[in-house]
Amino acid sequence: TEVPTNITGTGATFRAQGHPGRLVTNVWFQYGVYESLLAYSTNAVIGGSGNSFVPVSYPVTALAPGTRYFVRAVARNVNGIAYGNILSFNTTGSALFGSRPTAITKPTTFVFQNSALFNGEVNPNGGLTTAWFEYGATAALGSFVTVQPVGSGTTTLGYSWAISGLRPNTTYSVRAVAQSQFGITHGAM
Repeated sequence: TEVPTNITGTGATFRAQGHPGRLVTNVWFQYGVYESLLAYSTNAVIGGSGNSFVPVSYPVTALAPGTRYFVRAVARNVNGIAYGNILSFNTTGSALFGSRPTAITKPTTFVFQNSALFNGEVNPNGGLTTAWFEYGATAALGSFVTVQPVGSGTTTLGYSWAISGLRPNTTYSVRAVAQSQFGITHGAM
């Protein structure tokens, strides 16, 4: 991963150097506002198939002004996947002060002996938002599903997650969760 260039209030160009090792290699970038949660990805580009380092770049838009972002390059070929170092950068301009996203837990559907479909709604309220569900057999919950990127719009979106491996004849609690650079919101259980 190399330091991004062309940084503006709403965009940047992500850059990396990849060594394909004589195999066709795809390269993409993961990014987000939390170092431990790079939930957004660019499209993959062909990083070459030669035996020397190849520069790769990808322009990204729809970033928030005055916000710290984290990015890393990812490369994959038939031999496996490699992750670059995580770097941070700040978009220019003044930080937007916004509202935390909203998260609404909707009724669980398609409940079977050991599986169900969790349902929720989220409104990013203009912040780069991710959403997921927390669940468990006690009020402490304790488990969560894979984080889903939901964008930075200002309209309410539905999202769902099919879960399996649940214990039969067990009552579970579930709640929707959404997080952006403006904070985290938990829906009702």
